[in-house]
Amino acid sequence: MKQLELLWHLQEVDRRLTELEKMQEESPVLSEANRWEQQVEGGRKNKEEIQKNLEEKRKEMRKKEMQLQKLAEESSSLRKKMYGGEVSSTRELEQMEKRLKKIEQEKEELEGKIIEEMEEIETAEEEKSQQENQLQEEIKTLEEKKQLWHNEFQRIKEEKENLLQQRNELEGKIENQLLEKYRVFFERYQGKGLARVTSDICGGCRMFVSAAIKGRLYNLNSIVYCENCGRILVKFPEQD
Repeated sequence: MKQLELLWHLQEVDRRLTELEKMQEESPVLSEANRWEQQVEGGRKNKEEIQKNLEEKRKEMRKKEMQLQKLAEESSSLRKKMYGGEVSSTRELEQMEKRLKKIEQEKEELEGKIIEEMEEIETAEEEKSQQENQLQEEIKTLEEKKQLWHNEFQRIKEEKENLLQQRNELEGKIENQLLEKYRVFFERYQGKGLARVTSDICGGCRMFVSAAIKGRLYNLNSIVYCENCGRILVKFPEQD
């Protein structure tokens, strides 16, 4: 295999390696996995917020229940004094009765608030359960997406390894001076430093090559440049 032919195959390998790198960076499968990872992260945060809110409501309800218990104890104590014969003063009895009435009113209000909070807690618990179920589904989907990405990554990795092996073999057969020129042209023309001539047309700029250039193309050891775009031209005998 002639030097330019080896160089062409090297360019094909390098272009495919570039494509694989881009596939890894811009993979729709990876983007989908990342999107679901963000979804799961948001779900976890939402779950934490619901749990925190639920704990606050339970804490507040326990606080009200303790207040209710104290009011009940005070009410019981007052009734015992009022109806147990411990207090005989009419004025003192009137004050106790007023206090008892106020306590009963506070108890009624507090019981109403406790019932409201119990309903809110029940709603929050249902919301938490729904969120947990949804989160589990999202985690399951995320694992599926990650597995798809893992499979794609492994396929790309294996292909890259095979191509790199081919690349090393090709580089070992190409003259160093030609390799240096190839690297410069590969960078300058964004992976298309060599252009194949087909039907007398440059594959890089799509312009016809002159008769003089065409004649020189049959020598695969000769470096021929496109008169229009400056790329290195190659033409293989089997194209004729």
